[in-house]
Amino acid sequence: MAGALAQSPGRWWVGFIDANDRAFFEIPPGGRDCVERDAAVRRAATSPAAVVASSRSAGTLLPPGARLNFTVADIAGANSERVLTRVVAIVREDEAHRPALEPACWYLAQAGEYPGTYRVAEDRLAVAVHPPRPVRLTAVDATWRSMSSAPAGEAAAADDFPAAWQSLLAQAQPGAALWHAQPFRAVREVARGAEPLLLLGAVVAPDGAPDNPATYNTVNLIVREAQLSGLPLYQSGPSGGRARAAAESFVAQVAAVVDLDGDGVDELIVRARHYAGGALRILRWDGARYVEVRRTGYEGE
Repeated sequence: MAGALAQSPGRWWVGFIDANDRAFFEIPPGGRDCVERDAAVRRAATSPAAVVASSRSAGTLLPPGARLNFTVADIAGANSERVLTRVVAIVREDEAHRPALEPACWYLAQAGEYPGTYRVAEDRLAVAVHPPRPVRLTAVDATWRSMSSAPAGEAAAADDFPAAWQSLLAQAQPGAALWHAQPFRAVREVARGAEPLLLLGAVVAPDGAPDNPATYNTVNLIVREAQLSGLPLYQSGPSGGRARAAAESFVAQVAAVVDLDGDGVDELIVRARHYAGGALRILRWDGARYVEVRRTGYEGE
């Protein structure tokens, strides 16, 4: 787990709190972390949803002598201080088919017993920061909406999808069959406070078999709501219609905004929905655009 510390800038982690109020925060993998995790799970010979403890302590992720107290903020708006002492793995149902280098190898977790009752469907998105400080994790309103484009030669039946949005997406992704949009607010400059931004996206559906993910092509943009012209603040795609395992073929949705590193500027927690399954991507404003600084193996609610 030596690489985890180097890949944890700002001492923050993204994860979830389960139905039993147990907190788990994904540790970015480094070195042989995932290999060690898979070997530990095989040795435990346990069932899906069980929690397998590592011999390592959470202290290996922090400076020497640091207390293992973390601030935990969840998407419901709660802030609490928790002691996270353990490094654990969660056994998956598809363990035998799990790619060797897939994220979600190890998690920071609390001490205590872990009965095999963990269920992904009952968890809530959360973040942990160290050292403890007040953290505001703000859920983005569920205003994400999608709309099918009109058949060729017909007017678009998209009264609630402005023409300017359609035009911007048509430039980025010609021939799109599905559009999506989500307004939200985030702080990019401390002095200006939260400003209105807009997530826009489009999908080119396959001409052939609709269940063939290799033919889907996606694009996702983040722009200023009041200024659609110019370069987007963020762009993924066009993905080129890669297969379902391709990391860049996804539909985006902003799940939450949160200042993870304490500099007053919000990071974006973006849900990336793939043809099958999904993950979270953390975007940070670098002064000119949003850049991805981490992605997880967990898809929050």
